[in-house]
Amino acid sequence: MANAYFVVQVNAVPGEEVELNRWYEEQHLDDCLACDTAIAAQRFRKVQGSGLGNYAYLALYEVGDPQGFAENRRSKEGTPLLPRTPALALPAHAFFYRPTPGQADLLASPDRTPFYIEFLDAGEGEGGNDRLAERKKVLAAVPGVAACELMLVDVYQERQGWHADGIVFAQLAHGAGNFSPSALTAPSGGTLRVAEAGIYEPVSVRKARP
Repeated sequence: MANAYFVVQVNAVPGEEVELNRWYEEQHLDDCLACDTAIAAQRFRKVQGSGLGNYAYLALYEVGDPQGFAENRRSKEGTPLLPRTPALALPAHAFFYRPTPGQADLLASPDRTPFYIEFLDAGEGEGGNDRLAERKKVLAAVPGVAACELMLVDVYQERQGWHADGIVFAQLAHGAGNFSPSALTAPSGGTLRVAEAGIYEPVSVRKARP
């Protein structure tokens, strides 16, 4: 079974973006990589005005076992092993996702690659995963997209609340500056809905567990 990803969306307290980024890059990523089954981590910043949603930053933690990672991380949170920063605006939005089989693992690349990302709500009824897979095909055919990866929400979650049923990561072939989300079509038919979306540029390279 493929490894899972802990997908975290956050904002900085107004005026504290520099401190939030310092904390993430100099401390928090390494603290999370020290948690059980953590494999790698990377961060992205959303291009302002590039899509739906209000979160400015996205962090991805690749893990071998979501429950083992979550329980160990929760036991450390708020201690010197995993301190928080006042620069982090709450609430954050965090859920576990798992790539669907038979895909190239785009997120395992060490490249500083920008992505167009859609958080998708498959709606009620049968065929939700089929609707998500079809949306991936639509995005893969958009000019400027090099490849796509679909992840589905994992069965294990440490938090309750809103989540997307799937996330599509569309790797941009020529950088974010040459891609326009306005070229995309909205999902047609069924109950599939784009809950959040945008262009995300890398803040840091993929960092592996020491």
